[in-house]
Amino acid sequence: MLEVKKARPTFNGVFVTYDRFEKDQFDKNGLLVFSQGTIKPWQRVVAVGPFVKTVKEGDLVKVSLGRYAIKRFEENSIKRDLMEEKIIDYRPPFEYIDGVKYMHIQDNDIMVIYDEAEEVEYDKNPTSDIVIVKDEIITA
Repeated sequence: MLEVKKARPTFNGVFVTYDRFEKDQFDKNGLLVFSQGTIKPWQRVVAVGPFVKTVKEGDLVKVSLGRYAIKRFEENSIKRDLMEEKIIDYRPPFEYIDGVKYMHIQDNDIMVIYDEAEEVEYDKNPTSDIVIVKDEIITA
């Protein structure tokens, strides 16, 4: 077994964190946006290959994992043609460096570089300031 202590990607490769949601995430209206265990769409860049010019180590980025999607049906399945095709998981390639799991993606899998951002959590029941009286909605 090989235990890697330090590594860097080649060409246009990028190592980013593998952060997942620890609990269900809701929007301002209380609708479920991300389920617990889902890979976060934003990740931190850990290392970049020598041909990567747009991002640097430490950048917070939005990643697109579409090409790593695992779909419900096989590529040439009749069911795929007849039924709705659902994505059941994303499986990007990984690297374990010093015991930590990182995604090994390409620079073109990065959609946005966030210069300033803050994680915000919303309550799944945002209607706490609405009172229902005799089938009428009154906002407080």
